[in-house]
Amino acid sequence: MVTTNMLTREEIIGLSWTQGEEEQESTVIRRLNPKGDNIIEVYDWNPPIGDLRFGPMNAVVKSQYGPSSFIDMVVDEDGIFHVLDSRRGRVFTYDPDCILLDVFGGLGHRKGLLRNPKAIELLDENILVLDSKNNSVTVYRLTEYGRNVQNAIRDYFSGHYDDSQNEWFSVLDENVSFEWANWGIGRVYYRNDEYKKSMDYFRIMRYPTDYSQSFKYYRKEVLEKYFGLLIFLLIVLIIGIKVLQKLLRKKGKHDR
Repeated sequence: MVTTNMLTREEIIGLSWTQGEEEQESTVIRRLNPKGDNIIEVYDWNPPIGDLRFGPMNAVVKSQYGPSSFIDMVVDEDGIFHVLDSRRGRVFTYDPDCILLDVFGGLGHRKGLLRNPKAIELLDENILVLDSKNNSVTVYRLTEYGRNVQNAIRDYFSGHYDDSQNEWFSVLDENVSFEWANWGIGRVYYRNDEYKKSMDYFRIMRYPTDYSQSFKYYRKEVLEKYFGLLIFLLIVLIIGIKVLQKLLRKKGKHDR
């Protein structure tokens, strides 16, 4: 067990998963403190368990049915971790906050697919997967797009927030549908006390928790900015009402 912000292979433990009426066996990734408590914060989204949905038994190969079965993982120096699923032969990539960044691979005979994956390892930026049935190692190379995503995460967790935000903008230029880029940009705006801008990006992300937090501080900011003006207008209104009341009383006396 470790207490750092980086995961190790030993932190993969078993979890019982109930799917419909059948109880399946799945695995979940946890980061344990010395007490044995899981200290991974999953926010409002799904935990790092691989596939969340899978078809009915008669719609897929029986051996591939059920939740993901993680058998190996590897963590880079920035806390980004890649987990190998033996059930469907895919690799799931998560950032240190357990946000799913990418899923690739699969079972089959075509190039880039696997038959019986057994282990995963990193070599520089490349991901290597050992396939026992093919007696081979498949190498997955990082694209420029993937590099921008990882640089954005690396810069954020190392405290280079503005650089991280620029990287996320580059990611959006290549893939406007990548929602986590909006969340990353919103987090940087939030850290820089630019709450209105952070709200705009959290709204795109449809993440109510961070949006509500930004709105709370934005509302406080607006009230503080215009508090003096509001008090001045209130005083003017009170004085105006009193003057109007005096004028109406005087007019009533003249009418009599």
